[in-house]
Amino acid sequence: MSSAIPVPRVISCAGFVTSLGGGRLSPRVKSAMAEATDSTWRPDDLQRWAGEVIAELTGAEAGWVTNGAAAGMTLATAACIAGRSNELIDRVPAVGDRADGILIQRGHRNAYDRAFRTAGARLVEVGYPLIEGVGLTYEWQLEAALDETIVAIGHLALADDAGVPLRRVCELARERQLSVIVDAAAELPPVANLRRFVADGASAVVFSGGKAIRGPQASGVLAATRELIDSVRLQTLDMDIDAETWLEREGRLPPHHGIGRSMKVGKEEIVGLVVALQEFVERDHDAEREELRAWLVRVADRVGENARVVDEVHFYPRLVADLPSRWSAREAAAELAAQDPAVVLPHAPLARAELVLCPEAIAPADRQHVERSLMDVVARHRTDVAPA
Repeated sequence: MSSAIPVPRVISCAGFVTSLGGGRLSPRVKSAMAEATDSTWRPDDLQRWAGEVIAELTGAEAGWVTNGAAAGMTLATAACIAGRSNELIDRVPAVGDRADGILIQRGHRNAYDRAFRTAGARLVEVGYPLIEGVGLTYEWQLEAALDETIVAIGHLALADDAGVPLRRVCELARERQLSVIVDAAAELPPVANLRRFVADGASAVVFSGGKAIRGPQASGVLAATRELIDSVRLQTLDMDIDAETWLEREGRLPPHHGIGRSMKVGKEEIVGLVVALQEFVERDHDAEREELRAWLVRVADRVGENARVVDEVHFYPRLVADLPSRWSAREAAAELAAQDPAVVLPHAPLARAELVLCPEAIAPADRQHVERSLMDVVARHRTDVAPA
């Protein structure tokens, strides 16, 4: 049967990354999304249902399905800036002289915190990157910067050890009635992390829906306080409505379209994300990890003495193959990407002269192709020397 997609398929050996399309949907998720296409529902009604499921599974007061984790960060920031104010909702992302600061530890800065600025936030950095003998962020630096221009504190879950930890950050924020927004996009599994950040006191936590949750690629989870989600709702809804009808139903005049209108989520993504999230908490992630590790051990044995399995850094194990130089690693990666179908590895380790294989997004049917391709390419480059 011919394919409806006229572009070459790739095998993601870099995990559930957006640049390679995330992962595969389960039959249950695909079925739910197909059902969603057969009729129409109010997105507001679907989001209320989804919010109840998200709240139950995360321990948050409420939830919202976003079109990706970055959108969740932007919406949470817009909620902190505008609240339920029609005037500010209308002005975001340019609120003039109103409070718009997001305080962030310098060791938590990363390429994705542009999502804060997308909502018009002004990033206020404190402290230093965590480098031994150089410095880090101290509590007094956070406290000194918490003035009336700050609306929230941004926190990168991946960097929780780099400076003031989340629990203490949340305590400092609570004393000043400020929100804490946690970027936990890739912090699943374990399942316990769904509740961990809310339990530590975070006001809003963002997870990617298209990574380990294995939901639609363009989906995300925003778990937050009821107040913040109410603001997100106001800034996301289609406001092309009759004002008197809205006033009677909501008890207030409607705002105009907010910044979230450009980040709308379709009924298929909402339904698919909810089902995927329910499946995520039901799966035996430890058993999956052990099965993946057993496969990588077999692959490492076949690749040879320069291959090893690493368990310590990520939830899922990785196979690491050491090559003689960065040049040979890049050449090997390029040869793998030229296979049919393409075998695509993460790029960052190439600078360390390493080929790294992440197994979690590889379909079982593709394993043999990946294994043979890796064996052949590593064998050819095992003794390569970079050109002068």
